[in-house]
Amino acid sequence: MTLCACGCGELCPHGTTKRGHHWRVKVPKSYIERTDPRSGVSAHVHRMRAEAALGRPLPAGCEVHHPDEDKTNLTARLVICQDIAYHKLLHHRKRVLAAGGNPNTEKICGRCHVVKPLTAFSPTRRGRGGRYAFCRVCSAAKNLARYHQRKASAA
Repeated sequence: MTLCACGCGELCPHGTTKRGHHWRVKVPKSYIERTDPRSGVSAHVHRMRAEAALGRPLPAGCEVHHPDEDKTNLTARLVICQDIAYHKLLHHRKRVLAAGGNPNTEKICGRCHVVKPLTAFSPTRRGRGGRYAFCRVCSAAKNLARYHQRKASAA
């Protein structure tokens, strides 16, 4: 057996020092994680700040959003999101605003990366108001390229 690569000084039971036997253990980063003095549990500072603002622990599935997108900023304002879907929505809306669009009426095409009105995107078949990631022009170009690729491989 060899010594563990994580630096703990213990013998590695797997016989490898590539990642060490503690490779799954999350090493706390002093600027992101701190130990709560009341409970003695190590947690993310932004979650501890959100819990202090609420006055109770965060419910399961809650996400803490950083509007400035800097997780190391310990004095930034925070938004408590009820679930990950709302958290992703905030990031999506911010990307559209940063690109110079209106997130209520426009969307960024996933292929050409241009801000276009929602009417330029085909609705999804699920019927919940969703839109495809590519605009109609890019979808047509992608489908045409796929058609020619299949035709060439069949010949």
